Amino acid sequence: MGSIEHIKRAKERSDAVLEELRSEPATYEGVYERLKEFIRLRYLIDDGFWSDDVNQLAEHSIELRLAALEDGGGLGDLSMNCAGTSSVETKYALLLITLRKGLDLTIEPRMAATLDTVPLLAAEVTRQLAQRARAC
Repeated sequence: MGSIEHIKRAKERSDAVLEELRSEPATYEGVYERLKEFIRLRYLIDDGFWSDDVNQLAEHSIELRLAALEDGGGLGDLSMNCAGTSSVETKYALLLITLRKGLDLTIEPRMAATLDTVPLLAAEVTRQLAQRARAC
């Protein structure tokens, strides 16, 4: 499967995971497992690597994409800077934006800076999803 097809398939699968998060009862364990799957898909991590550290996940994802570029299966130009931020920071910010929009979450910049592990992110997502379910 080519790179573009791989990305399209990963996006479709990650969108399905977001739908599961929206529709299922919010338990920490369920949210954590879905977030793991979502992050692996969005970051195109398909080599078995996992870390609960969001920076390590982003770094690994970038390493995989750079290796794909060297092997001729790359995506073209990967930006290494966006307004003075690192690629790792940018990658995580985009992930948070996708989660925020896809799940209708409120993640302010100061809060985002504290959510530096998947368990912390899962706890916050669980809290907000459960709070919304109680309000309905």
